[in-house]
Amino acid sequence: MGAKASLKSGNVYQYELKDLEAGEYFAQIVALNSSGETIDSVTSDEFSFTVNLLAPTECSVGTVLGVSVETFDKHSVIRWNAVSNANKYQIYQKDASGNFTKVSETSGTEYTVNIDFSKSDEYADFAIKAVCNVADNGFEGVSPDLSSAV
Repeated sequence: MGAKASLKSGNVYQYELKDLEAGEYFAQIVALNSSGETIDSVTSDEFSFTVNLLAPTECSVGTVLGVSVETFDKHSVIRWNAVSNANKYQIYQKDASGNFTKVSETSGTEYTVNIDFSKSDEYADFAIKAVCNVADNGFEGVSPDLSSAV
């Protein structure tokens, strides 16, 4: 693997090594003459360096689409399409004042609601948000909008 240096400022040169995996590497800086031959008197000692790959610091997800509900006697199952980058989903229920409040989370693309639809006062609207998490750094991205209500 070779890299060409570019003069950054003064006597400081910058080297770019692309596509390195995480790990420890050993290198040596070698000067070449105009014919591309090594100049032995201008060769550095071997040195080591470590490459650490940083975990992503952010993630983003879109709005949940394809929300549907299947109703049974005493419960309903809400289903939706998976969202790219999402690793969990937040379920929101509309309260009496018309505001949506988070009531649960799930890692799957369905949620069972235990409401007896034979009782008219137990009807409720639900909506979903997608969430992505970046492991190890605590970052969480949440879709900007609620899904359409069902």
